[in-house]
Amino acid sequence: MIRVPTGAQDYYPAMYGGVCRHPVRPAGIDRQSLRVDADELDERFVLAYTGAPRNSGINNWEVMKGHIDGDRTIHRNFDRIASSRKRDPAGGGTQ
Repeated sequence: MIRVPTGAQDYYPAMYGGVCRHPVRPAGIDRQSLRVDADELDERFVLAYTGAPRNSGINNWEVMKGHIDGDRTIHRNFDRIASSRKRDPAGGGTQ
């Protein structure tokens, strides 16, 4: 195990594979497989490796700490995310 806190986006794809979405609901995370044309996905997919390391945990902590400390910008951004979820409760994004 990597022994650091991670989000579902980090381990669900590795555990289950395939193309799916993972709506987060009060009861937990729901895994929903998506049917895609593998050839079309292959034509559109680009993977780039920059060689630059990245530690997303630091940014996650800054956001959580800012929220706890009452940072208005962070609260506004969380409110915008929550509002978009209300428009599309299934979690598929707005069209």
